[in-house]
Formats: sequence, structure tokens, C-alpha cells
Amino acid sequence: MRVAVTGSEGLLGKALVKKLKEKHEVFACTHSNCDITNFTQVNKSFYKIDVVVHCASRLDENAGDINIINVAGSANVALACKFNKVKQLIYISSIEVYGYSKKANSEETTPFPSNEYEETKLSAEKTCLKYKKDFGITILRSAWIFREEKLFDLVRKLYLFTANTYRFLRYGMAKRQLIKLKDLVNIIEFFIGNTASYGQIYNVAEKIPTFNNNLYITDKLSKFILENQ
Repeated sequence: MRVAVTGSEGLLGKALVKKLKEKHEVFACTHSNCDITNFTQVNKSFYKIDVVVHCASRLDENAGDINIINVAGSANVALACKFNKVKQLIYISSIEVYGYSKKANSEETTPFPSNEYEETKLSAEKTCLKYKKDFGITILRSAWIFREEKLFDLVRKLYLFTANTYRFLRYGMAKRQLIKLKDLVNIIEFFIGNTASYGQIYNVAEKIPTFNNNLYITDKLSKFILENQ
């Protein structure tokens, strides 16, 4: 398949492009060749593309352009998918759309964003889903991404040390879920071309606390994988 990856210069985008090149023809969308705030560039970049994985996002909630990139940019991506008859859009959202929580959330949990970043990610989801009749849309709500194995294990142990919570000044005692970069990349690759996932939202995260390396996925995602592998 011909796959376009937005945000290909970021942590997730770089790893995903490298992995997908093993089986697919990949177009790496960078800020210079595919600025998602520029519809003309995006539309041109998606020519003859089968699947788009939309990773590009502004993380800093205090950035003045966060709405332009996360919301308007995602709208450009979705519209360009429609114009180019793209078969599937995989949008990488965030598990943070649920806002403050003292327990793990499922896909049935009502999102309750508490800051501008979380609000923009949820708005982008809704924007993408408006086009579900035009192409397949799969939304993956990712937990915090960690690249280094040793750092990941250290953070998990820190969770245990703090009674399964992580201390943040803004929230006080709030649980946070994590995911290893390589696991998220593998999950995204799994969803490429999976028509059964169209119109669906999945949470992807490690189960905290844990000392093993098994990927934790919700019952909904686990069932989907078993039925479609």
C-alpha cells in the first residue's frame, strides 16, 4: 500500500516511517513538503495515497498555534483524504482527552478534556469522524509514549513507589498510562487496511503498574485483534 505519515519528523512519525517501509511504499510528510496548515500542500501530498496515518500534532497547550495545527490542520488532512479518495485515515489521538482520572478509562468513558491540548485532540477526532462516510477512519487514543526501555521501566517502578499514581502539581494524585514506542508502532501497522476498524475508537496503553513487557489493550481492542489477525 501507499501510506502517507504526517508528523514524520517527530518521535512516533520517524519510527513509524522506518517500520512501514518494510512492507509499504511510504511518503514521509514533513513540515516543508506537507504543512498540514496548508491545504494545497496536503492535498497534493495525498495524491494516489491509500492510507494516511495522521501523527502531526502540537503538544504544548500554551502554544499560540495549537488550534491551528491540531484542529484546523486535522480538518485539512481529512478533507484532502476525501478529495484524493484515500481508503483509510488513522488518526493518532491521545488518551488525555478523558482529562483528570483516578482510574483507567475505557472507550466507553465520556471524554472530559481539562486543558486546551486535550480539547484540541477531541475536536480533531470529531472533525475526522465527520468524513466516515467518505473513507475509513480509525482513531487510536495513545498513552504517553516512551522510547527508551530503561526509562520506561524506571517510570513504571516510580508508579508503584507512589502507590500506583504519579504526582502532578496540576492534578495532585492522578494516574497515568504509558506505552512503548515500538508497541504503538506495531499497533498502528496492524490497523493499516483493517476495514473492521473503520469508524472505531481504541485506547492503546500499557497497564500500570506492571513489570512485564506485555502490551495492555482494552477488551474492545483485544477482541478486534483476535478476530482480525
